[in-house]
Amino acid sequence: MKAENNKYILTVEQDEDPESPREWDNLGIMICWHRNYELGDKHSYKDTDEMYGELYRQFIGKEPEQFDHETDEDFGKRITEEVDKHIVILPLMLYDHSGITMSTSRGYPFNDRWDAGQVGWIYAPKSTLGRTDEQTEEILVSEVDTYDKYLRGDIMWFSLDTKMYCPTCKHKFVEQIDSCGGFYDIKDIVDYLPEDAKELLDKLED
Repeated sequence: MKAENNKYILTVEQDEDPESPREWDNLGIMICWHRNYELGDKHSYKDTDEMYGELYRQFIGKEPEQFDHETDEDFGKRITEEVDKHIVILPLMLYDHSGITMSTSRGYPFNDRWDAGQVGWIYAPKSTLGRTDEQTEEILVSEVDTYDKYLRGDIMWFSLDTKMYCPTCKHKFVEQIDSCGGFYDIKDIVDYLPEDAKELLDKLED
């Protein structure tokens, strides 16, 4: 996309090499399993049961023990329920069709029987600082939304050129004065533009 006025030329394009937001200081821990993609945070869990076993040791402080009368299903359910008292956890759903997109929602298209399914979890310890579980959940959803933009390539880069005129040779030319990438919202670019170039954001055209 480009726009220009009598002084500047603004170009906004897809950032081809953005940093993964999972490298940032996130609240949530994103655990995924997928045979074709490396998703979320690095981990060594082979499945959800192993993840919950480690979380049980972390929060309960001992090895999970299966009682004699418990079936494997009852044992897994009990461990899950005990761990869930200490964390806020949401499912991670992936839709894989002409690109991939992720959500915590199980609604359409993330319930598509052919191209969608659950690929993992995002969780965070319950807050001891006064933050409610609902507020923690909102943060986790926001982190997944940001990661989804990364997966879809919906991250922007801009270049700002200024129009120049050489009085000696009478030649007009342009010179780049700024460029930057990693923008998840096009509105954030405005903070990097001179006052007399800010109007160009509203004039961008393909």
